Amino acid sequence: MNQPSFFVRAAQACLVTGLLLVGNACNQTKDEVGLDPDAATAQADGLIDQLLLNGVQLTEDAFDGKIDGVSPGRTESCALFNWDIPRATINLNFGTGCLGDDGVNRSGQIRINYTNLFHQNDAQITVTFTNYAAEGHTLNGTLNLGNFRQMGRDRSSYSMSVRDFVVTFPDGDRHVFTAQRTIESGRVRGHRDNEWRITGSGSGTNRDGETYTVNITEPIIVRGSCLARGIVYPVSGKYNLRVANRPAGQLDWGSGNCDKQATFTTGSTTIVIDFP
Repeated sequence: MNQPSFFVRAAQACLVTGLLLVGNACNQTKDEVGLDPDAATAQADGLIDQLLLNGVQLTEDAFDGKIDGVSPGRTESCALFNWDIPRATINLNFGTGCLGDDGVNRSGQIRINYTNLFHQNDAQITVTFTNYAAEGHTLNGTLNLGNFRQMGRDRSSYSMSVRDFVVTFPDGDRHVFTAQRTIESGRVRGHRDNEWRITGSGSGTNRDGETYTVNITEPIIVRGSCLARGIVYPVSGKYNLRVANRPAGQLDWGSGNCDKQATFTTGSTTIVIDFP
């Protein structure tokens, strides 16, 4: 493997930009966005899932020696990219604040430690977020990737897990969560043809201090063809989410269309969640 230059222009995924817009809705009070507490928790959990997936996509992109946007379609940003091959570490440093070409302001650091390259069967990869903030949402914690398995020439699967990962909202509220996911993805050079299929479960404590559990009952599907159109949300899949001891509700991402909506159903009541 050729050693890359130590500092090059880095990038972030267009996915984060859209997710941060979702986060702007989460910044408002529940009454302002018209969501009951359980639907607000479902919305926040959906946001967090996509932030985690973006961390995975960013990590995969870094392993070609430059964050060039070729794999999942990223745009130029202002971070410094440092690949320390002897220490098997990749660092992305956004400093105290920099405005990317995608219009998103970011700060903090992301560190990637690895035993082998992405998609290699024996790879163990950790992605550590240290005061990494984007448009006021601050992430602290470690994401673990492993159990890589080839599924033919162009697809692979791997596990993703986090424990006590913290997202701090601009108003200071915190959402803490633990999750286990299995991800199947394509290994294509152009993101338009890629697709991510996600299963798993999780738990956490929402912004109101209530505990909750979540289980993916139908695989969550994210399509590169939608990302290419600026629609960053899953096209299908369902979660069951239970907050405290209240009845469980279901977050439904739809039936395959590239759109900006999901629904949350509890009993006979269904709420439509519109995303920016």
